[in-house]
Amino acid sequence: MKRILLRPTVIICSLALLLTLVTRSYGKKQTLQGRYKQSNAGNTCFPFTDLPGDCTSTVTGVFCETPFGSLTRKWYADACVTPFYKIP
Repeated sequence: MKRILLRPTVIICSLALLLTLVTRSYGKKQTLQGRYKQSNAGNTCFPFTDLPGDCTSTVTGVFCETPFGSLTRKWYADACVTPFYKIP
């Protein structure tokens, strides 16, 4: 019967690979990002940030809009040209 020797580097690399696979599967929380215009800022297009979870559509049912205090934010998929469509 042949004896298998496990070197410390093989053990460490195997554990690192296992730990990487486990943390990737737990850390797959998806966040959507978009740019927005705020109702008090005119045509200023703000940089990409995470889309809030309470993103609701407007009357048309296709545009993502959220309240921000007494203001509203309209979300866009790119440089404030293409409206952001949130798939339910």
